[in-house]
Amino acid sequence: DDEVGAVVSRLNDLISRWSDAASPRKVRPKDVIPDSTNREGTLVSIEHAHGIAMNILKEGFSESHEVPVVVRADAGETLRGDAYKRWRRFVRDNAAVMPPLRSKRSWARSGVAYTTLGSSHLNLALRLVETDTPSVFGQEIHYADALARSEKLRDAVERGLRAVVLRDDTPFAARKEISLALNKASLLGFRLGEDGAARTDASQAAATTTTNGVVVVVVV
Repeated sequence: DDEVGAVVSRLNDLISRWSDAASPRKVRPKDVIPDSTNREGTLVSIEHAHGIAMNILKEGFSESHEVPVVVRADAGETLRGDAYKRWRRFVRDNAAVMPPLRSKRSWARSGVAYTTLGSSHLNLALRLVETDTPSVFGQEIHYADALARSEKLRDAVERGLRAVVLRDDTPFAARKEISLALNKASLLGFRLGEDGAARTDASQAAATTTTNGVVVVVVV
């Protein structure tokens, strides 16, 4: 309908305007933290991320997941910014069920960091798998067991997910608008493709709700 068309058109305009020259490209989950505009600054739902990790462990990793949208930035600047300070506090407050924080030296080696406007939970779930973080569902659960069974999963963890990458000068208002639009993608029935374009495709959107759990696409 008109609302869906308007949201898709506006989202495509914003992505086109602020996309990095190297977009889309693979982005490693370890290089990602939530953007300060994402989910109204509430960061992530730990239970939701663990639910995705559990689904990957039980059902396997499917490539039919949502495409992340991230903002590229210098790692050093990111570590000094508000988004990382919030993330560091959040991780430390929930250390028992969160992947450990990376060291400054590790970030320096990467040289780049990405803040997520969409797919924060999927990226965190992959980090839970990568680090074999203790599960909220029981001490006997080891998410990392899934790695031995799936080359696609290992590639997603080690080399990253293909993502839409925006420039670091993307303004706050644009980041927030993109994040809010992505949050409504499943509800409105559109999907962002790996080429960075959002398209109205009800059948495709419906199919993605069964991939690694309904929550994968409902909440970003």
